Amino acid sequence: MNLIEEINKLKGERASLVKESRAILEKAQKEKRNLSADETKRYEDMHTDIESKGQEIERLESQHRIETDLRNERDSDYRAGLDNPNEKKKTGRASEAYKNALFGKGGYARVGKNGLGEKHLNALQEGTDSEGGYLVPEEFETAIVRILSNGNPLRAAATVITTASDRNIPIEASTGSFAYIDEEAAYGESDPSVGRVVLGAHKAGGIIKVSEELLQDAFFDIGSWLMDLAGRRYADLEDTNFAAGDGSGKPTGIFATSTVGGVGGVSITGTTGAVSATAVITTDDLIDTYHGLKRAYRERASWVFGDTMAKMVRKLKDANDQYMWQPGLVAGQPDTLLSRPVIISDGATAPAPDAKSIMFGDLSQYYIVDRLGMAMQRLNELYAANGQVGFKFTRRHDGKIVNAEAFTFFQHGAAS
Repeated sequence: MNLIEEINKLKGERASLVKESRAILEKAQKEKRNLSADETKRYEDMHTDIESKGQEIERLESQHRIETDLRNERDSDYRAGLDNPNEKKKTGRASEAYKNALFGKGGYARVGKNGLGEKHLNALQEGTDSEGGYLVPEEFETAIVRILSNGNPLRAAATVITTASDRNIPIEASTGSFAYIDEEAAYGESDPSVGRVVLGAHKAGGIIKVSEELLQDAFFDIGSWLMDLAGRRYADLEDTNFAAGDGSGKPTGIFATSTVGGVGGVSITGTTGAVSATAVITTDDLIDTYHGLKRAYRERASWVFGDTMAKMVRKLKDANDQYMWQPGLVAGQPDTLLSRPVIISDGATAPAPDAKSIMFGDLSQYYIVDRLGMAMQRLNELYAANGQVGFKFTRRHDGKIVNAEAFTFFQHGAAS
């Protein structure tokens, strides 16, 4: 069974579980009673299985995308200069020589700078980093961005810019208006207000420790392993902060943004639920949130919330007694809510009284700026007493909403 068939099989099984769990709720509602202890257990077990299958579907879809990308690269970039002798040979950080000097046998990652020969040292000059260490090969940096996109759905949906300096994004704080004019009457004047969003660079990274024995194993692909592990760690960090980062030494997440453009900027408006001692949401709240977004952005908008909120929303029905949540049944097709895709982010705000736990908007209006290059530095002495070598990874990026009108939110009512 290939990946697509396996994904479709799992989606079919998940749809059946969703139908069965709905039947439990519908039976209790029809009989106007609460769920029995046995029904509650069965429902919770089914929901756990639904979530488990959803995670497996995401992993398989991620694997399918990676394999598709690798096949495309194998047929193009990796074969450059072989199938067509007139193609330009790769140079700099894209060259095979640079990759071997960093990760190959006798390369920087395995033996350190002091053990390198002149040939490797010359190749590494292409990627010397200003803060020490070397920029990772372009091939691996592209692979890490791909891992980040697969592991962090907000990055995958956002607009990503690579730049060497801060980016100033102009925004309209107000546009003024036109009006009809009587013959020979004076034209009205309006002075549109333009602000800006500045996307800088916040340093992010960490250290991965590797045993000396593993580095000495010539059959161990140290480069791919380090890049994969670093990519997953960055993905976890980004998922949290592109959702809820407070902007202090880190990106400003979509849930933490109230005004775009700083003081005097444009506020993001939303829907607030009824006062309640606990976090609740109704079908009407979802519909109000949907229509709280300008129509021009709805056709590109996505719902973003955490897993706890997903559990609450799955139980909501419309006026025709149909569940609002519609699971995707085909590989690559996301679950939907009011016909718009659902993105589950572990960094989203959890449901609580007075908490903003749902964002709905066009995520292409969330800009991520990546500074050029990700650096890796080998730390030879720091962990030597334990027979280990450290690899310090550093990259710089920022993220902010650049258009307040492209987003709206749902906020639970205050505690009663």
